Amino acid sequence: MRYARQRLIPGFENLDEILKTKRVAVIGSGGIGGLCLYMLTGAGLLHLTVADDDTIEDSNLHRQVLFCQEDLGKSKSECCKRELEKLDGRVEVRCFGRVTSENFEDFSKNADLVMDLSDNVATRQLASAMCFKFKKDLIHCSVAASSGMLCAFRFSDPEYTKRFGCYACFAGADAKPAFRGITGPWAGTMACAAASLAMDHFAGKDIFGKLWLYDLETRNIRTLNLKRDVHCTVCGDHK
Repeated sequence: MRYARQRLIPGFENLDEILKTKRVAVIGSGGIGGLCLYMLTGAGLLHLTVADDDTIEDSNLHRQVLFCQEDLGKSKSECCKRELEKLDGRVEVRCFGRVTSENFEDFSKNADLVMDLSDNVATRQLASAMCFKFKKDLIHCSVAASSGMLCAFRFSDPEYTKRFGCYACFAGADAKPAFRGITGPWAGTMACAAASLAMDHFAGKDIFGKLWLYDLETRNIRTLNLKRDVHCTVCGDHK
């Protein structure tokens, strides 16, 4: 049986049955997004919206494991859909282009969870602000060189937001992007961490209110408690 080994994990006995009833909207299908989507589909998730308006380049192939040489120049989201359908023919993937404030409601329609696995600060800020606006739970995961970051926000519950805030609370509204090197294993580590966190969420575990900082070179992980910034321009008292 496909999920027999997964069902041996305490708390995951019926996770595949839960996942097949859920929809997850994911921003990014590259180094983190592609492998994370593959892991979640393998775990039983069958309804996905994948947003990525990028095309595959040769420089992607060392870390974006769903793609191959023959995919150069093709749409990342469409190639991702192809590979997920190979893994499980039952999966339904809705491909989406660039996510904006104007189309976010359509992108996240019927989603039980949004995952921001993008590679730029502007999109991360947008995803957090829009999830706050539309009360969508959000997992954020990113990596720059050997530094990885993972956190989750329960925007569906205003009481959580009052306590833990949003992405802008710790990153700042004017956070600057950093173009740095990356390896396949570092991106893959964060992809698996994000998939695991999503699985824990759907298994009923409380994953919110924490920020995990990964040093992928030394293999150290720090866990911090999130706290709302009352002056935050997104979720603060004077927004």
